[in-house]
Amino acid sequence: QARPARYALPHDVFELSGTERTMVHLVGCRHSVQTFNPVSAYFPRAQASFKGFLRDQILRYSISLVAEELAEPHDCDPNRPNRRPLSSVARDLVNELQKTTDVEHRYCEPCPAEKARLGIGRGLHFIDDPCNRDLKRLIRSEREAHLHDIAHRWPIREKFWVEKLSKDLHREVLFVCGALHRCTFRNRLRELDIETNVITRFFDHDQGLLRNHVAADELAAYRQVRRSGFPPESGCPCITVRPMNGL
Repeated sequence: QARPARYALPHDVFELSGTERTMVHLVGCRHSVQTFNPVSAYFPRAQASFKGFLRDQILRYSISLVAEELAEPHDCDPNRPNRRPLSSVARDLVNELQKTTDVEHRYCEPCPAEKARLGIGRGLHFIDDPCNRDLKRLIRSEREAHLHDIAHRWPIREKFWVEKLSKDLHREVLFVCGALHRCTFRNRLRELDIETNVITRFFDHDQGLLRNHVAADELAAYRQVRRSGFPPESGCPCITVRPMNGL
């Protein structure tokens, strides 16, 4: 199966006049506070704090569209039918605000069917890829899995987010994403001459208790991609090919 071409976004979509030019405001967070999916008694407090934080930013920046790195809740993964869809903190807040304002909400993450169409796999451990079945054999560690995910899948996903926003970049947009995306997605927007403002690099709560969520392997892979840049469309320098020991 051939891998779909990298996303090509029409630049004329983003040609805004000076009077129309607004900004995408980025909020980096841990996904556990982004959704009502508590794994302990601690997270409901963090989610309530996050909801209040988003409310303040929406009012402060006169936001008219809240978008986020999250797929539509009804787009359940057919391979995991028993997994409950996540309910968005931001969507819940926007539903409340719509009683008195015109703010809107949008999910921007591709659902499993869209990920398959884009040629990227569903999961990470250890990398499933509908276009390259050899990855499970070649990738032997969590760090290499994260490195491949960041180097090859993030560009496709982030360009998908941009396309989801493309018709609304004349508005003040608040975009909620995983904390590590705040730099790569910001740079992707800037390449399209879209102004950005990082409201917070990492939403924090209760004296830094959420800061431990970034695994060492993921953070090391992220830093390597930031240093070396994203790879070309073909080739995969992030995978260390090992001899198969006669197998």
